[in-house]
Amino acid sequence: MVPHHDDPSGTEPDDVTEVYTYTENLLPITLISFDAVADGMDGVLSWSTASEENNKHFIVERSLDGGVTFETIGDPIASLAVDGNSQERLDYSFVDKDAASWSEGIHYKVRQIDMDGTTDYTPIRFVDFSHAEIGGSKLFPNPVIAGEDVILHAKSIRKVEVFSIQGELVQVMEELNEQRSTSIDTSGLSKGVYMVVINGSETVKLVIQ
Repeated sequence: MVPHHDDPSGTEPDDVTEVYTYTENLLPITLISFDAVADGMDGVLSWSTASEENNKHFIVERSLDGGVTFETIGDPIASLAVDGNSQERLDYSFVDKDAASWSEGIHYKVRQIDMDGTTDYTPIRFVDFSHAEIGGSKLFPNPVIAGEDVILHAKSIRKVEVFSIQGELVQVMEELNEQRSTSIDTSGLSKGVYMVVINGSETVKLVIQ
């Protein structure tokens, strides 16, 4: 496993135990630790609480743009505390499958939701996926419903060409800056089988239903 990296803006060394106590609205959550590491292609998050009061659940969020904007990933993770209350250590974990397909570096944080809807956040953690070995290119979802976007994941994307089964070029995207993922708009494509060519060399079959 690759050790996690703290948010670049932080100054705390990795060997310092961090305890964050949230007391907003007198509903404290005492967070013992929050870690995020790379495990191959996956991002693995783990956190522990020393106590919880009226805690409902946690929501994992990630940022693909350097921590500027965050999106929710996965389903809410229910509190392990009975009725949301505990004075004992509780451990949680979450796996962001194939996270390295999205970016070479991802910021993560966890949002905590109280029973009354009050929220707090953990510190932000950064995971470096630059050394992750990415396999063959993938399209998701595939098959895709006509009109919906399909996401292409690849080790490095510079150019994408979409060909009909008859060999006609129907869509092209260029100057993609060697990114690891991009979306393909199928709104202008009819139902059928297409060939997606990445960087002029690798080909993946796309089925539009």
